[in-house]
Amino acid sequence: MLQDMSTTRNKCSSLMFLPVAVLWLICFFVGVVCDHDLARIIYRRNDIAAVALSVIGLYAYYGSFVFFFGVLCRQLFNSAQRKISKLLICIIFTYMALSTSTYGAAAILSDSVCGLLLEKVEHSLKAYLTSGLYLYLPLFPLGILANGKRHDRTFSRKMILLLTVMTIAPFSSYLIKYLVMRPRYRVAVEGYEGIGFVPVYEHLKNGRELRSLYDLKIDDLASFYSGHAMNAALCMVIFPFYAYVFRFLKGREKHLSVFAFIISVPIVISRMVLGDHYLSDISFGSIIGLMFCFVFRFLASRVPAKDD
Repeated sequence: MLQDMSTTRNKCSSLMFLPVAVLWLICFFVGVVCDHDLARIIYRRNDIAAVALSVIGLYAYYGSFVFFFGVLCRQLFNSAQRKISKLLICIIFTYMALSTSTYGAAAILSDSVCGLLLEKVEHSLKAYLTSGLYLYLPLFPLGILANGKRHDRTFSRKMILLLTVMTIAPFSSYLIKYLVMRPRYRVAVEGYEGIGFVPVYEHLKNGRELRSLYDLKIDDLASFYSGHAMNAALCMVIFPFYAYVFRFLKGREKHLSVFAFIISVPIVISRMVLGDHYLSDISFGSIIGLMFCFVFRFLASRVPAKDD
């Protein structure tokens, strides 16, 4: 009976994604027709506010990633019986939190975010690791402390599913980016011969050769599709998990999903303002993010409701 009620709630909460999906689908088709005109109107070179919004979007995603690593680490630690198991859990999750912190810092320092404002950004593992230690890693012990002595097997399984989806999503984005190699608008207006505006339904010819010829960075030809938009859409299933960790948010899962959507709008628009993405890029990225949301909700609804 409880499982049926949980499944019904999941179905009802998943329905709220449908109007958002329709909205982004409409935006995608508008972008197919009007990408270039809209980009020309909205583009503001190195806009500080837009960079700040882009940073917020990355921090919300990767910060949640690291925080929930801490929560799950404590959950599994509490359930482990042997000391060696507890030690392995601590080592594994500390490593995952550290690597994710480094990855998140690299995203913030990339040439399409803070690199737009900072002329001398050191792109090295040392720089990313150091920045990650300050920016993200403190959220790992915070997650451990926030969870406390609680252990809920159902929550742990759903959290493992969520973190798995959150791991797969960025890699799928990067794979498509480097296969399609659509020039970012800020690069298209630089006047490189052979590199101009490329509609979303076309393909840049000789992309690798042109990138090498003009000594462009890989990130310069990574417009389609927007990872920021995908991550922002995924926050619609990420944020509700805070309601389990922080009791004052209990019962506000839907509000947290709506809040995630509201803040996602200025975040994805900031990517257009900076000339990093077109409307078709951010709308398609949002649709992919919503698809991952549906996949997660479907898999999570199959998790048996059993508490320890």
